[in-house]
Formats: sequence, structure tokens, C-alpha cells
Amino acid sequence: MKRFLVILLAVLCITIVSTSGISSINASSQSDVIPQWVKNNAKWWADDQISESEFIKGIQYLIDNNILRVSNQDEINKLTTDNVNLQLQNQNLQTQLQQDEEKLTMWNEYHTRVQAFFQNFNSTIQQAVQVEKCKPLTSITNGTYVWNFCDSKGNQYTWSMQTTSYDYLIKKPFPVDTILIKEADGTVVVYPDYSKFVQPSFSNVIDKVYDNAGNDEQFLYETWFIVSQMTTYSQDITNSNLWPLQTFSDAKGDCKDLSILLASMIRSSSHTKDWKIYLGILDANNPSDPKIYNHMMVSVHIGNETHFIEATQKQNGIDYWKVMLNGYWLTV
Repeated sequence: MKRFLVILLAVLCITIVSTSGISSINASSQSDVIPQWVKNNAKWWADDQISESEFIKGIQYLIDNNILRVSNQDEINKLTTDNVNLQLQNQNLQTQLQQDEEKLTMWNEYHTRVQAFFQNFNSTIQQAVQVEKCKPLTSITNGTYVWNFCDSKGNQYTWSMQTTSYDYLIKKPFPVDTILIKEADGTVVVYPDYSKFVQPSFSNVIDKVYDNAGNDEQFLYETWFIVSQMTTYSQDITNSNLWPLQTFSDAKGDCKDLSILLASMIRSSSHTKDWKIYLGILDANNPSDPKIYNHMMVSVHIGNETHFIEATQKQNGIDYWKVMLNGYWLTV
């Protein structure tokens, strides 16, 4: 092992002499410069015949007698300073690189947020256009009422009726049948029998909606969707009454008007003859324990399934209520 170290030390010295100029050998050949006893010391040290201190004395002899000369200290200091400066520059570059990477990350995050904003903005615009497009539009041409609307899938529907038929249906006297509802404080309130306002007047178009829906539940959703595009000006029952055709033409109404319209559309289909459809009068603030009856909605029973439809809800009004609903239910 020590023999190897001796050889390695010699190689390193020669390398330093030849490449850096820090040490040099000033003789015609190595054998003429290094005394034989120094060579013997190296061999004896490698063979553990002399101590390390004795071997180091031989190396020190070479230095003291200028056989191995150390170069200018100023050059060493300059190289050391250059090395420190390079290290500082490297640290500065690393810091700058880290800062640039952080800025790049922040820019990427900002770019992602901007993209998301414009995607949401475009989606909102498209939804607004779709809502406006799906909102029932009424026009009168050559003595004919024409209605245009669409379902949630974008299917377009056009439906027409002679103005004479329309005027007859919306100008009929309102039903005089009434119901009595006793409120929590004992007050008895007289309401019209709103089930009599239901008109199956949409038979010419509503089966197309059912066919495009594909099943009962989707049909309920589509009829709710069509009504949900209309303007709700009151979620309470008001004193004004409208026939469903007029509500459809005006594309607006209170909870009562929209519920009657929804029930009329469902009842108009040939696929719903066996369905049980109800108009429910209840307390919107206390649906399980009514105090004042101020709201109307629709209930549909299909076989063993019961669905409650909230006509004024602008999201999904199917089974919107998740509590027990107590109120007066009028058969349509």
C-alpha cells in the first residue's frame, strides 16, 4: 500500500510541475536531481523500515535545497482569488436561475388562471346565448301564433295555433270552484281550485319532447327545463291568474302560473295518461310543518316512483325538496 502511495505522490508532484507551474525540477534528469538517499528513504518508508517523520525530512530537504521550488506566492493568491470569484459568480448564477424558475412558475400559474378565466367566460357567454335561445319566443304571423323553444339537448321545437283558437282559450272565464285551507293560526283561506286551470293544450308538440327525451324521468326533466327558462317574478302565490297558454306566451309568471303550466305540459302528452299529477299548495318556508300556505309546486306519481318538481328552481328542479312535504294536493 505504501509503495502505491509513494508512486502516487511522485505522479502527483510531476503532474503539478508539468501543468500548473507551481513546482518544477531544475535538472537535466530526475535521477541527477533527487539524491539516492532520498530514493532509499522512500523505499524504506514504503517497507516500514523508517518512520513517516524521517521520510518527510527527505521531502523537506528537496524543498529547502531548491530541488523542488515553490512558484510565486502572488500567482497562488491570484488563482485562489479567481477561484473564490468563480464560486461567487456560480452562486449568483444559481440564485438568478432559481429566481427565473420561480418567475416562470408564477407566469405559468398566471397563464393557467387567465386561460381558465376565459374558458369560464366563454362558457358563461355560451350558456347565456343558449338560455336566450331556449327561452320560448312568441310571434304572430298572418293570424297565427307561433312559438319557438328548445329542450336541454338543444332540440328545436316550433308550434303554432290560430289566433282565434288562442284567444278563445285564454279569454275563457276563470273557474269559480274554490277550496278552503285552514292555516296554523286557525285562519281559513279561500283559494281557487287551481287544478281547473290546467289545460292539456300542448298535445301538438309535447309528444315530440317526450320522444326526444327517451324515458319518463328525462321527459319530466325536459318539461321542467322548458319552464325554467321563463322569468319568475314571484315565488309566492299572487292574486293574479293566468291560463297556461298565456304564461307560455309571456314566458313569465309566479310560482302558481309556472306550476300550472308545467302540469298542463305533462298532462298533454299521450304517454302520461296513467300518471297521477298533483298541484301542491304548501309553505315554502316550512314545508314539513306549514304555517302559511304561500307556494305551489307539482308532484308526479309514475308507478311506484314519486317526483316533486319545483317550477321556480333555476338549477335542477326535479326532486329539489329533500324533506317531507305537507300541504294540500289538488288532482290534475
